[in-house]
Amino acid sequence: MKILLIKPKWFIRSGLYRFLNNIKFTPLHLGIIAALSEREGHEVKVVDADWDEIPYNEKFDLIGITVTTFTSQQVYSIAGKFKEKGAKVIFGGVHPSLLPEECLLLADAVIVGEVEYVWTDILRDMEEGTLKKVYQSNKTVDMDDAPSQKRELLISHGSLEKEFICPGRINIHIQRRINKCPAIFTFLCKSSRRPARAKP
Repeated sequence: MKILLIKPKWFIRSGLYRFLNNIKFTPLHLGIIAALSEREGHEVKVVDADWDEIPYNEKFDLIGITVTTFTSQQVYSIAGKFKEKGAKVIFGGVHPSLLPEECLLLADAVIVGEVEYVWTDILRDMEEGTLKKVYQSNKTVDMDDAPSQKRELLISHGSLEKEFICPGRINIHIQRRINKCPAIFTFLCKSSRRPARAKP
């Protein structure tokens, strides 16, 4: 199965992160999903729309898109274009976790909460033609079970060297060692206030 994972554009002039146009954050969560997918024998492509063109002209079986509230309208448009080509589209992230019913108006399925324990179920159901509307793990992810992200799929422009040689831009090269921010703020959504978990 051919899978495309998309992080939509965050840095839009006049948008929420307009002052960060020259900063790149690696979408580690998509690298983890990519690792889980390749483990099951699937072909995966990861696109960071702040740096990469979304390959609308390529054929994919499954499109996975990470969605925040401020990218939701953009994501709905992206999903529609791929659904017109016959791909199944699944949303994950904070927005579908909070508003799954809204997201299901445009997505074939949504992931509520963390993805690590449900992604293989999604892949199996896709292959069997029994994709469910909602996938939600009934337990918190143990960080020992989380695979290392496929870093080679997260390098924009096709090479490690180019990630570090982008004139006028700041590249933040990170590894995931902790799940959830350890800071507790009352304005965060409920799912973000769980205790942080560290990877040894």
